[in-house]
Amino acid sequence: MKNLDELRVEIDKVDGELRNLFVERMKLVSEIGQVKRAIGAPVYVPDREAAMIERNSQLVDEEFRDLYIEFLKKNLELSREYQSRTK
Repeated sequence: MKNLDELRVEIDKVDGELRNLFVERMKLVSEIGQVKRAIGAPVYVPDREAAMIERNSQLVDEEFRDLYIEFLKKNLELSREYQSRTK
């Protein structure tokens, strides 16, 4: 069994990867917002979000699925907020 310090080092590494992926995602969200504004598309597309959540959550072990769905929903909420305020 790993000790607490070893586990924290691993968590820190994962957090760094999540941070980098979050920043990358927000940059793409900004670009998507620009395209949507140019074509007059709405920021919020519930069917698209529901399909994405369904597709991705099926790939997660049942033990974590509900938590992952909440993670996705919060991520999508933040993405919509950011997309709405970027120019």
